[in-house]
Amino acid sequence: MDSESWDWPTGDRRHVRYNQTYHRDGLGRLETVATPHKEELWGCGHVVVSFISARNNVLNAMNPPYGYVYHFDGNDAALRQCNGSYVASDGYSVWINIG
Repeated sequence: MDSESWDWPTGDRRHVRYNQTYHRDGLGRLETVATPHKEELWGCGHVVVSFISARNNVLNAMNPPYGYVYHFDGNDAALRQCNGSYVASDGYSVWINIG
């Protein structure tokens, strides 16, 4: 599944992109990765203001009964936004088993 979703199509929003991988889990199912983030609308476009809180909001909203694990990917380089600000993650992703 390759797609994206948001809580509001314009203006400030919580936003996520989904990408189907070709990696299979331990049960042979294809995995899907997502990149949740919070964005604010500026004159130059949408500016990401948070990866960490968006990741944690998804985890809390799903309340996964099958478990989850934090995994350090090291993807924590600061990214310059169009308004001149920088945003970075803590480098951790969350792997959620949804059954």
